[in-house]
Amino acid sequence: MTTKTGIIYLQKDKFQFMSPFLASIVEFRFTQEMVQDLDVLSSDLLEEQIKLFVANGKIPPSNVIIVLCDNAYFIKDILLPNQPPPIPPKPGQPNTPVAKVSLDDLKPQIDLFVEHVPYENVVSKTFPLKNGVRVCAVNQDFYGTIQSAFEKAGFIVASVFPGMVLGNGLSARPVMDGAMANLILQKAPSFKQYDLISQVAFSAIKEEVESVDEVQDAKNKNQEPPKTNKTRMIAMVGVLVVLLVILVVVFMQSQQPPPPPPPVQPAFAPSQPITLSQVPSVPLETPTSTTINPAQIQNVSVQIINASSSATVTRNLQSELNKYKFKSVAVQTQSNTGAANTVVYFSANTNQAVRNIVLEEVRKLVSDITVQERQSDANNVTIILGK
Repeated sequence: MTTKTGIIYLQKDKFQFMSPFLASIVEFRFTQEMVQDLDVLSSDLLEEQIKLFVANGKIPPSNVIIVLCDNAYFIKDILLPNQPPPIPPKPGQPNTPVAKVSLDDLKPQIDLFVEHVPYENVVSKTFPLKNGVRVCAVNQDFYGTIQSAFEKAGFIVASVFPGMVLGNGLSARPVMDGAMANLILQKAPSFKQYDLISQVAFSAIKEEVESVDEVQDAKNKNQEPPKTNKTRMIAMVGVLVVLLVILVVVFMQSQQPPPPPPPVQPAFAPSQPITLSQVPSVPLETPTSTTINPAQIQNVSVQIINASSSATVTRNLQSELNKYKFKSVAVQTQSNTGAANTVVYFSANTNQAVRNIVLEEVRKLVSDITVQERQSDANNVTIILGK
């Protein structure tokens, strides 16, 4: 591998990016509108936010390796069955050979496991064990969308492989550090056989076509296709009959007129009418505004990047934020951010009170907002007003 190679450590809810041109590792978190349970809900939104992530981070293109964390794929160990001990032959009889079980006999179990992974396009890799195999199944659309987004930004994705090949439980770590990144770069050339880029996704359609071909071959040979499970068919007919009986009973009951309601007795009969003047007035409590501790915001710096065509929104937002006496509220106009909506970045050490203030003021002027978090930033808060 060349020295100009970056690493994307992909997890189910985020990815960490190590670039050879950056001094630290940066992080990108998925929102529920982008990814949920390893399933990409909006590929367009995910690609747009990754493009903005690269542009705002000023990350130059390079070669990239995608390493999948253990929580980004499914694993199952499929073991060979225990073979019975050989039976000693009787006197004068030859030894009876014992049938050996090979790894090829586990293929039906492997295919069954991959078929039940709940995604449309699934790729898998098998890793040999002492007495079986370990199967790793991945949603191809999950890492494929991220791969496509970085390639559109000018990066070259060299390989994609599951982190379990690293060993020593490294792929179970929730955070990638510098030592782990260096180890990945050293071992990556030896993992080509586990690369998922060229792997063909498992397709249930192919299995159905093969089944149809088998039936057609059976007809051509004047053989009957496999018979339908009669027991299941009888059970389904029985359930249908019971449902029809219940439906008839409910219909008959609905046709009967409802019984007349019992006469309603008044709960009480007041001897004198109650007038409004007899009801004492209760003063309404006026809600008090939340008091903000000045110590929480006096060291907070805010950067507003105007990527929209309206300078009025920028001035109004700056004016509202200046009321809170932040350390600074700076404005910068930048039209090439590519942001279609407003993005608010908070540094990791920004407390919740400051976050609530900023988001409340931004929502007064803008409706479509995406919130992201950065490990480190020159400003505590960065607001990019979209087009």
